[in-house]
Amino acid sequence: MLKDRHDIVRRRLRNQRLVGKPFTRAADVVAHHLAMQSQDYGGAKWAVGQRLSGARDADIDAELDAGRILRTHVLRPTWHFVSPADVRWLLELTAPRVRKLSEPYFRKHGLDAAALKGSRRVLENQLRGSQRTREELGRALAEAGLPVQGEALSYQLIAAELDGVIVSGARRGKQHTHALMAERVPPAPKRSRDEALRELALRYLQSHGPALPQDLSWWSGLTLAEVRRGIAACGDELESAEVAEKTYYFAPSRRAMLAEPVAHLLPNYDEQLIAYRFRGNAVDAATSARVGPGEGVFDGHLLLMNGLLVGGWRRELSKARVEVSVSLLRKPTAAEQRALRSAAEGYASFVELELALSVQERR
Repeated sequence: MLKDRHDIVRRRLRNQRLVGKPFTRAADVVAHHLAMQSQDYGGAKWAVGQRLSGARDADIDAELDAGRILRTHVLRPTWHFVSPADVRWLLELTAPRVRKLSEPYFRKHGLDAAALKGSRRVLENQLRGSQRTREELGRALAEAGLPVQGEALSYQLIAAELDGVIVSGARRGKQHTHALMAERVPPAPKRSRDEALRELALRYLQSHGPALPQDLSWWSGLTLAEVRRGIAACGDELESAEVAEKTYYFAPSRRAMLAEPVAHLLPNYDEQLIAYRFRGNAVDAATSARVGPGEGVFDGHLLLMNGLLVGGWRRELSKARVEVSVSLLRKPTAAEQRALRSAAEGYASFVELELALSVQERR
């Protein structure tokens, strides 16, 4: 039975695999979460890495290059890591609503239906049998007379991603490339909308629960009515409980027991916080007056202690070392200081650099 907000936070830690048994493959982390926000590419790699055993930053690059992880616009939309096995049905389910919400931005940049049709034709011609960078595609679109100034290029690429025409390719040096979905992702069986809604609800609540329907609506970009339909279709595969007059849904699981303090240096868009419409449960009571009601996300990267927000952190990478600067909103105990150093050492190991750690309490 779900008891209180602390139980909610600890179950989320376990279900998101920030505690307990880690994964051994990056692709399995992404598949478990269904989608992981990734517009900050370096931070998103660390989000995956924290849920892995012995992972290195370069390992995530290799998974992306091999196509075992994809990076594309899906859900709200923003950049997400997603599995090849899930990208097609997720786009079919969520893209129509996202396209409709994006239409004012398309029009603002002169991208009416005819322009987007022409853009799609150029992209397909350019990417057939090839993978190209954003700059290369921008030049080809400009030569075809299509707008590429400001955000016009971005919206053409987003439209093609939402249509399932293009997806991430292998990196070229430090540059990302695009590829044709048809050449990068194997075909997959079609799902009915009801089947897709059920799969979305079940997978989200297995990996992110306990959560509210409003959380899933925010995360997916779908309406609350559609989300409720998906949850209802899961039947007895889900449980529900009321905490503070709100009904949370979750897959049956054991409560996460934390014998010692555990610290997490999370990236700014980590699923542990960004995946929920309401984030107040994850704010430490001793710091809530200093971060507001907790419905927003703390500025910069996020420091959690036993799943509760207690501060932020930043990193600066050089050739030989990484400087991790932590800003706390309350005084840590000796055990919490040890947990914090362990978390920082984990990040330094991930990026394979020597650690320089500085910690200060924000006054």
